Amino acid sequence: KKEYKHMFAVRNEEVLADYKKRKGLPPGCVVVEPFLCRFLREHQRIGTQFMWDNLNGLTTSGGFGCVLADDMGLGKTFQSITILWTLLTQGMLGKPTITRAAVICPTSL
Repeated sequence: KKEYKHMFAVRNEEVLADYKKRKGLPPGCVVVEPFLCRFLREHQRIGTQFMWDNLNGLTTSGGFGCVLADDMGLGKTFQSITILWTLLTQGMLGKPTITRAAVICPTSL
């Protein structure tokens, strides 16, 4: 099976490793990529952490997923892109958490 690797993700592996080294984080630590972090607001960071915890079974809910809902204009789309990118490029075991993702939404969005 051929492993999918986006060219941008390949280039960012070095940047991410350097970032973790500068912050003193262990190599297996999962972090949101710096190029996404600089645009995340605090409430979006908390929402992204909430989704990561729920999608990886790190909460008492057992990892059955989550629902992200709030008022318009608070960045749910960006949080969704952030969590998808993180899941597709990193994981707690040193390899991506997922290999594929489907985005299903109404045509009005």
